Amino acid sequence: HGSPASAGSCDQARDRGCDLDTHRSCPLDTRILEQVDWAIGMSSQHVEQFRDRFPDFPGKLGKLGRPGVDLMTIDDPRPGEDVDDPWRKNTELAYDLMAEQVERLLEPWGSVLTG
Repeated sequence: HGSPASAGSCDQARDRGCDLDTHRSCPLDTRILEQVDWAIGMSSQHVEQFRDRFPDFPGKLGKLGRPGVDLMTIDDPRPGEDVDDPWRKNTELAYDLMAEQVERLLEPWGSVLTG
């Protein structure tokens, strides 16, 4: 709780016109979830953990690699591309590849979230 974004993530965000310098992590809880229509994970593991922790979530659960698909209503959340976590690799290339992947997977979500 309260951890900043990694330096590699901050660098990638900055290169794309975003600022993560004041970003801090916080545990996901029902108070936060009451304020959202969608919760979106970056991997199948995120989706599975979310479903285990919040089985009664009234909103929709998505995954970056599956735009617009509500995974709270589907038994197998695995299909779709997972985002690779660059943290353990801790190389500029790993963070660059992750940022490019997130951009590509996030783009189709635009029409889902604004439509």
